[in-house]
Amino acid sequence: WSSDVCSSDLFPFSAASASLQCQDSAGSGEPASIVLSSERLIDGIFAMPFWIMLGVFALILLSLGWTYNTLVTLRQRCRQAFGDIDVQLRQRHDLVPNLLRSVKAYMAHERDTFEAVIEARNSAMEARDPQKRIAAENALSDGLSRIFALSEAYPELKASETFVDLQQQLSHLEDKLAAARRFFNNAAAEYNAAREIGRAHV
Repeated sequence: WSSDVCSSDLFPFSAASASLQCQDSAGSGEPASIVLSSERLIDGIFAMPFWIMLGVFALILLSLGWTYNTLVTLRQRCRQAFGDIDVQLRQRHDLVPNLLRSVKAYMAHERDTFEAVIEARNSAMEARDPQKRIAAENALSDGLSRIFALSEAYPELKASETFVDLQQQLSHLEDKLAAARRFFNNAAAEYNAAREIGRAHV
């Protein structure tokens, strides 16, 4: 090979590296382009860990983003389920006074039962603590069940269209409440499980 082939003007290397490449290529009989390809391959090998680290970092970000979006979705589902329960409970609260008015004329001596139902309704509407509200709602359910059970002894009351209509509405609400509570419990369980999985990943 002539000195022009290995000239430093043809390759962007220092004079020392150009001289070294001349000697190597002259000694081995291989063209200078092979030397350049080898150096590029070596540079690519050293650059690989950076791209691997960048890929791992991107996967971590995607995983965190997916976990966050899942938690937000499940939390919103829990709030929606709780809101459905609250709406149906308010509807039941509105029906209770009408029910009591329809039965008082037939069950005048059941004053204690009526007072217990009224007290439970008022406590449920005024309660701010979740546990107290649950206790009041359960007491209201028990009071309503007692009224319906006592109505079996009053044929005239059972023949009243107003009472029958209110009883059907309340029974329908109880079924909707039971379904809403099951949905809320499932949503809460999924949300809590997702939170634990997210904490484990972090």
